[in-house]
Amino acid sequence: VSNKLNLCTRIKVKDDIINTRYGKEPISLNSCSNDSLLYNKDASWNLIIKNDKKFVLVNQKDDTKFGTFTFDKPFNSPIGEIIIKKTDFFFKTDNLKKYSVRLIPLQQQALQLKESITIVPVNEDASVLRISMEGTSIKKNNAIINSLIQLHEQNVIDDKREITKTTSDFINDRIKVITQELSLVEEEGQNYKTDKNLTNLQSDGLLFSEKNKELEVKIMRTAIEKELAEYMNSYLDEHNGYD
Repeated sequence: VSNKLNLCTRIKVKDDIINTRYGKEPISLNSCSNDSLLYNKDASWNLIIKNDKKFVLVNQKDDTKFGTFTFDKPFNSPIGEIIIKKTDFFFKTDNLKKYSVRLIPLQQQALQLKESITIVPVNEDASVLRISMEGTSIKKNNAIINSLIQLHEQNVIDDKREITKTTSDFINDRIKVITQELSLVEEEGQNYKTDKNLTNLQSDGLLFSEKNKELEVKIMRTAIEKELAEYMNSYLDEHNGYD
């Protein structure tokens, strides 16, 4: 959830406690190589937008200026080479505004997220849960809770698909074994008659027929189980959800 919603990077108007522009930030921050490299970084900056092309970065801790940089162009920072881009929500009214840019290590962010979420059962069998979250932005809280629910639903679907695949593979293996047994019985019967010079074909035929019918019943049962497993798999593919 932290990765999906990019919660490790927090960009908001300076001193905007409730983060009114969550989801509509005018700027974004990314690593020039791989965003995962930012997951263990810890940094706090003030970003002042000079105009639609330039911005200034200042260290929040000691108010030292890192420099003036250009939007949409990579530059070296204390945490490595990064790029700060303008988004579709960048407007001329953002000029001269000061933004707080906060990078939080992934483990720290996950711990904060865990501590802010409360999950309690609604009924005795816990088939229904109530999820609540403490935070300053209702929109951000709702986005996190919805992502948690979606992730849970996807995990359930993946688990069911894995069970269905395992069952289907097992049934397919059983069909192969039964088919091999059928061929082996037929071969052994023929070899036995040849070795013993048997001429009672009617008796041998009845014996073989009975064994053949038994194996056919096994194959039929296994085929039905296979069709059931395939139906379950098809049902899960068509219904993107769970009971």
